[in-house]
Amino acid sequence: MTVESFEELKASFISTSVPFAANASLGSYDHLLVRSADAFGGDGGKGKYMSVNIGINAASNPTTLTLANPQRYFGLWWSAGDPNNVLNFYSGSKLLETFRTNDVVNFINAQPR
Repeated sequence: MTVESFEELKASFISTSVPFAANASLGSYDHLLVRSADAFGGDGGKGKYMSVNIGINAASNPTTLTLANPQRYFGLWWSAGDPNNVLNFYSGSKLLETFRTNDVVNFINAQPR
């Protein structure tokens, strides 16, 4: 398992390719907006996180992460989902699945309590 913490990166917009988890052999982002912890992300008020936010930098939307090898699992901490957030998962050019914030919320709410 590999965890991308973004800690090795400066909080800024990076317009060039960025290695995934500082290891290009795993994959890369086509560009990246890294932010310091705030009300929308970060580990307990510290650390850094990736953002796709038109209000901060229109060029950050969308961002593509291309993994070097097929994966059986992909997880993420989606700390501040809003109705405009969409995650698309592809295998090559074939769209496998699309997730929106409401899909995740509806799934959680449907679980037994």
